Amino acid sequence: MHGSRQGSRSTNITSKAVNYLAAFKLHSLTRFHSFLIICFSLSLSHSSLSQITIGPEIGISAFPFEVYGRSLHRMKNISPSYGVFGILPLSKSVNVKLSVSYNDRKDLCLDNGTVVPENSKTFYRSNDLNMDLSFNYKFKERLFAGIGVSSVYKLNSWAGRGSVCDPDSIRNIGDMSHMQYALNASIEYHWKHLLVSFVYARFLRVEYLGFFGLSGKDGRNRYDLRIAYPIRFKSRNAGK
Repeated sequence: MHGSRQGSRSTNITSKAVNYLAAFKLHSLTRFHSFLIICFSLSLSHSSLSQITIGPEIGISAFPFEVYGRSLHRMKNISPSYGVFGILPLSKSVNVKLSVSYNDRKDLCLDNGTVVPENSKTFYRSNDLNMDLSFNYKFKERLFAGIGVSSVYKLNSWAGRGSVCDPDSIRNIGDMSHMQYALNASIEYHWKHLLVSFVYARFLRVEYLGFFGLSGKDGRNRYDLRIAYPIRFKSRNAGK
């Protein structure tokens, strides 16, 4: 009797622990994004700020990786990016920048060279939602250098195999790691009415789908070239 009570209590504790971990995993997606937004939002309340800059941002993004079809292919995976940004000055030479962008990466279909017709093609699809937070230092006139953190959420991103290069025919679908994290470094030049920036992100978590031949060996680096149009707003505390 005593032993059964202890066993039941142990089972309840284990069940609660499993439920807690499941809940933590469920909310981990939004927590990191929320952290970046909160850090940026808290800075908005700083009374010494005199000017806030926001605006649209477009560019191109390269995310190379390796994929195995009939032979090894090293894919550049270059796609356009669309997003918005916000810049907050912390001092005359330091600012914090938050960029949110979207990449609709082209679908990729390769020949596996297999004798099984049902699995003759490997299909890859990836749509990315990126968030980059960086702290930038002005070391020359109009020229800034920065470091920070990035996150990427994979939207409708998966790989699979089928008989033809048609998403509707794909079977054995495997979802990718939805959340990826990176450290970033950037160079930004303020040219007339435009901001031109180059951002390099080094991922801490490697995406790998061995069954489908996607290798993370080359999938840890992202390169972005962006052009933005700044729209400046005076804060309420300006001139006080």
